[in-house]
Amino acid sequence: MAKNFKDLSEREILALAVSLEEEDGRIYGEFAEGLRESYPATAGMLEEMQTEESDHRSSLIELYRSRFGDHIPLIRRQDVKGFVSRPPVWLIRPIGPRAVRRSIESMESETRRFYQLAIERTTDASTRKLLGDLAEAEAKHTAAAEIIEKQHLTSEAKAKEKQAANRVFVLQFVQPGLAGLMDGSVSTLAPLFAAAFATQKTHDAFVVGLAASVGAGISMAFAEGLSDDGSLTGRGRPLIRGAVTGVMTTIGGIGHTLPYLISNFRLATIVAICVVGVELAAISWIRQHYMETPLVRAALQVVLGGLLVFIAGIHRKVLGETRAVGETVHREERRLSMTTLIEYTDASPEVREVYEDIMNTRKTDWINNFWKALANHPATLRRTWESIKQIMAPGALDPLTKELIYLAVSATNQCQYCVASHSASARKKGMTDEMLGELMAVVGMANETNALAAGYRVEIDDQFKA
Repeated sequence: MAKNFKDLSEREILALAVSLEEEDGRIYGEFAEGLRESYPATAGMLEEMQTEESDHRSSLIELYRSRFGDHIPLIRRQDVKGFVSRPPVWLIRPIGPRAVRRSIESMESETRRFYQLAIERTTDASTRKLLGDLAEAEAKHTAAAEIIEKQHLTSEAKAKEKQAANRVFVLQFVQPGLAGLMDGSVSTLAPLFAAAFATQKTHDAFVVGLAASVGAGISMAFAEGLSDDGSLTGRGRPLIRGAVTGVMTTIGGIGHTLPYLISNFRLATIVAICVVGVELAAISWIRQHYMETPLVRAALQVVLGGLLVFIAGIHRKVLGETRAVGETVHREERRLSMTTLIEYTDASPEVREVYEDIMNTRKTDWINNFWKALANHPATLRRTWESIKQIMAPGALDPLTKELIYLAVSATNQCQYCVASHSASARKKGMTDEMLGELMAVVGMANETNALAAGYRVEIDDQFKA
């Protein structure tokens, strides 16, 4: 249980003073080690302060031994009520010089106050003198630190430390933040504008943009946080880097998503495009300011990347519409189909016999869908095949002429399947594009004049009567 300061004996007060000086010296040493790589001048200043604390501890130990012997009881600051808990900032890596100097100021103030109270609790003249000297030393510590700072932190050293601080800031905050902002601002363009132009609905575009922004933020946060632990690269704590990257990614995506809260689609899109321009300008400025990239080159690179992703979004929208139309047509064709197509493997022996005759006659290894549909009624399949095999066989009319006639009638009857099937068959037998053109012209003219003659009920000429 912690003791009250007023209950401490002179022996315990000296033992506590030894413990405090040892602890302060070790903290200075930790601070020096933490700043050595990036701030060597400040580290040198801290090492001198550590040496001074060690001298204080030696003086206290010498006094204690002269009065109370060699055994120094273990009594620490946490064993006495009234001491403020010190957060272990010296364990933070990396740590900046400002945080170190604030911590030192707090330590000096607390230690000086301890010595002032300790003087009031002691009666021995030599002890009071030493404690007074130490209190005065702590009071002058700030001035001493200023003197040491002038010795170590020359203008050149300060410039180097400022440069190192800027480098640390860029590595730990600017780079991950910029990566997130670029990813959020650029990568979400494609899904946002694809959804916007495909649906023409601001609410749908907003939902897609919000989901893309949050999803990208989470993904980038984990990617950055897990990329390295910062021990070798000096990029700082993974948790902070990941959080910075994730937040900036989300902000970059939401920036041009928020305009789609506007109900007017055209206005929302115009505002979103303007926001994208502002985002790309901000990215270019950050790259120029912190990465020393020429502003024109940075702008061209960022705008080019954004433009490519935007085009990808529009292209995705066009492909999506084309695919949707194709799928709709396919679904409609399947919906309009009135029967199941019987494949060879599923056919009965009777149907297989007809299938094999068709393939042998036509010298093919496949059965077209017309016959697969008729196979649902084997008798109709066989009768139709026997008839068409006989009629389309060579005779007074050559095979190409028969196919052209078949094609003409199919076009007149508007049978798309028959037109496709007999167009392919006629081409195999020699039909050219010119022949097809003339054939369709004849079919069209015949249908037109047929309708006119029938409509006017034109009497047949005697010359045309047999």
